[in-house]
Amino acid sequence: GQCTRGNECPYRHEMPQGDSELAKQNIVDRYHGNNDPVARRMLARSLKTDRLDAPEDKSITSLFVLGVDQSVTQGDLRDHFLPFGELKSVVVVPKGNCAFVNFKQRAGAEAAALAALGGCSINDKSLKVAWGKPKPKGPKSELALAEASGKETATDSQPPTRASIPPPPGARRESAPYPSQDPTAQGAHSNSK
Repeated sequence: GQCTRGNECPYRHEMPQGDSELAKQNIVDRYHGNNDPVARRMLARSLKTDRLDAPEDKSITSLFVLGVDQSVTQGDLRDHFLPFGELKSVVVVPKGNCAFVNFKQRAGAEAAALAALGGCSINDKSLKVAWGKPKPKGPKSELALAEASGKETATDSQPPTRASIPPPPGARRESAPYPSQDPTAQGAHSNSK
């Protein structure tokens, strides 16, 4: 059959140009999956995207596991990831439906990430695996580090003033900041002498 519709035809009738592999495909082979160049290209593309690349920061030794529910326990995660290397800890966060698997060595984390290819299955539950993020650096992390080491920080050296501390709930203030907030003043304010 030859198409007689010309430019109005919604189908492409030309053979693919420039790629000899796609130009020589056989519809029967495509149907049965034998020697299928389109499937080969799709699989090659998915292998590129499914790969879990290790972060440049070599201090990161933890993996983030998403999709953890009640059916996946801390022991299940430990049993699944232990063959890849010695574990420092496994922390399950039930509210976030996630877990953190911390390895002692970077090589163990890399082996587990390579085997997971972005996901794994534990107790017939499909889980997504990604690299953990580095510990935050900045003022908050420096404050936590100072507290852990027992050093005094700039915020600890100055005692809080009475004005900066709010009164407890139900307590009366000595004076209301605005006249309209003073419960003892009733009615309009008059300046008569």
